[in-house]
Amino acid sequence: MLPFSTKCKSNEQCFSDKCVNNTCIRNLQANILRCDTLYTHPHLFISQKSFIHCGRMLGDSCDKNDECSSNYCEEPYCYENPYQPSDTDTMNLNMEYLGLIGGIVIFALITACFCCIKQGYTSLKNQTNKSKK
Repeated sequence: MLPFSTKCKSNEQCFSDKCVNNTCIRNLQANILRCDTLYTHPHLFISQKSFIHCGRMLGDSCDKNDECSSNYCEEPYCYENPYQPSDTDTMNLNMEYLGLIGGIVIFALITACFCCIKQGYTSLKNQTNKSKK
């Protein structure tokens, strides 16, 4: 659970509308929503996207991801979404592209070798048939 506190003299001074012993505390009866900007993880052929998701505050109780503003529920509480965009995303994406290109090159080399072997076998077979005649 996340600690939230602010000094107050009355409920109206608190975002949660609950002041106890001159401190704002969480009010589980208040329906307070928080909206977060969330990001999708970029992958090969899928660019990063951002979207706004509203839900319960961090530290509030939850049963499933979509109930939380962070879209991340680790029962029984809402937590900060573990994915945050970073500079290494570009490097990881480049590695995925490099792997794809490497796979295509290896496939092309194997195909070329197979074609050369087949052509050589066909040519050798034709020469053998000609020499038998």
